[in-house]
Amino acid sequence: MDDLLTAFRKGTKRSEAYDAAFKDIDIEKVEKEIRGLARQAAKGGIAAIGQELFLKQIQKEGKWEEKTTKHYRILTDSVDKEVLALMAKHMEIMYEAYSTAFKPDKSLENKALVVIFKSESEYHAQGGPQDSAAFYSPVAKILVGYLDRDRELLLNHFYHEGTHQFFDLAFTGAFGVDPETGEERVPTWFSEGIADCLGASTVRGNKVFFNDVASPVGRDRLRAAQSSIGTIPLRDMLFFSKEEFYKEGHRAYALAWSFCFFLWNWPDTKGINPNNGQLRGVIIKLVNAFKEGKSTEEAYKTAF
Repeated sequence: MDDLLTAFRKGTKRSEAYDAAFKDIDIEKVEKEIRGLARQAAKGGIAAIGQELFLKQIQKEGKWEEKTTKHYRILTDSVDKEVLALMAKHMEIMYEAYSTAFKPDKSLENKALVVIFKSESEYHAQGGPQDSAAFYSPVAKILVGYLDRDRELLLNHFYHEGTHQFFDLAFTGAFGVDPETGEERVPTWFSEGIADCLGASTVRGNKVFFNDVASPVGRDRLRAAQSSIGTIPLRDMLFFSKEEFYKEGHRAYALAWSFCFFLWNWPDTKGINPNNGQLRGVIIKLVNAFKEGKSTEEAYKTAF
């Protein structure tokens, strides 16, 4: 900008001034970034702004309590003091379980941020999507949700979104959304299927059982998979675009969950003793392939 102003003061022609000022700038890359920001801004709410601005925005109203753990910073405006202790304990246990299963190469640069609103109306007023109880914004890097009276269901929702947050923060640039294109970096069936499987977890003592069909989300997905919602050819689902996956709605979620459930648990297809599946290595190989930046086709060849 200083070079541009100097050129104008000297009376340099506008076209020549622009050429000189922008000669070292990748205009195409800048245009992609601007389009990406515009897409996020169009969504409004949490997804439109960064973490710092979002925190300033919500903290203008009400009193917020905060608790930090080794990997998380958790905030809530609820008067329910127990919720902070509950979420801090369970999110930290889940993070350790994620790490044990998928082995990040490095520690988080910053603590993962979790915001829990006291009510559904407040959550939606701040940009929380309709028909959701929690969501993760890859732009603001925040997991946001609201309190549910059913604490077990509340935890399942946060485990699901916490899976998205873990993969995005622990494997920077490999998962989440590409800011230039707005596209997910990994197939949507895998992103949502694995989040549903890890979201459908239970914590017994300090041990995590992934893919537990006894959990609220596990029961819901099992009912959906067993119902008359119809099937999708596996190859079609493996190559669905994000739009195609979401168009299928609940059916796509149920089938993505069932495939990940099968890979993680087989031959225990009833999920009686989660975490002992003989094919879980397929999921680990997929994660590792995406960590290495392999394309979808290359990842499939490696894992399958």
